Amino acid sequence: MPSSPDFQHRDLRNHSFVAQPLIGADFRGADLRGCDFRRAILTQARFEGCRLGQTRRQRGVWLLAMVGAGGLVANALVRLIFAAIGQTPGEKAWNYVLVLYGFLALASLFMVPALLSRQRRLQRGGEVGAGAAIGALTGFFYGGYLTANNSLIAILTAIGVGVLGGLFCLLNQTGTRSLLLLTTGTITTYAFSFFIGARALALLVTAHWWAGSAWGIVALGALGLTFQGLKQIPARLGQAPGTLFRRAVLTGAQFAANNLSQADFRGAIDPPPTLTNHSNP
Repeated sequence: MPSSPDFQHRDLRNHSFVAQPLIGADFRGADLRGCDFRRAILTQARFEGCRLGQTRRQRGVWLLAMVGAGGLVANALVRLIFAAIGQTPGEKAWNYVLVLYGFLALASLFMVPALLSRQRRLQRGGEVGAGAAIGALTGFFYGGYLTANNSLIAILTAIGVGVLGGLFCLLNQTGTRSLLLLTTGTITTYAFSFFIGARALALLVTAHWWAGSAWGIVALGALGLTFQGLKQIPARLGQAPGTLFRRAVLTGAQFAANNLSQADFRGAIDPPPTLTNHSNP
């Protein structure tokens, strides 16, 4: 019989073992940060004393993705909002202003359970809704921008990107999804706060005290969500599992004295017995 693979005390950071047959493999003392064991066959494998968690490369990729997605969304929202400020009812673009108000409000509303709910199903529903609304806003802007403000294409792009955004948040199970939504959602709640705050200020200046105060309270609520998002970004970045065992076969595998919270075991067969629910944030 062939001998079991021996990886003892080796530096295997960022190595991919996806779907590999590793029955009885010995990883004792190895550095497995950033390793991908998804769908691997790890029956009777030994992981005592190995290092699990993130690597600098993973964090760099996540940060780059967050900056890229955040920049795209921020650019779209800034341009849409400043184009809408000053528009009044009766003008040709007023309907688009109302749609902008509506989708910013919808995205911010969905971010409430996404940021604050302790119930996983409610949190996921908020993430899907927020992803769809943010995608629709972003798609609307870039669809119009790239086609010289063709309204039909902008609307179709908004629908398409909105659906993709919702599906991404629904089907993607990685920490990247959580970090991207948290980044873009925080930017969106701040944009809503600014937009509504400008409206509230305009009403207060013209002595519409009740309406101005009501919109001001909404703006402060959205600003509070923004601060909550900013608070959660570094925490979730630090908690994102770096070693992946999703859907791996772990029957008889030994993980004594490992930091299991740094790994993702969702969907794995026979995960470590002391494991309750370690998954992506």
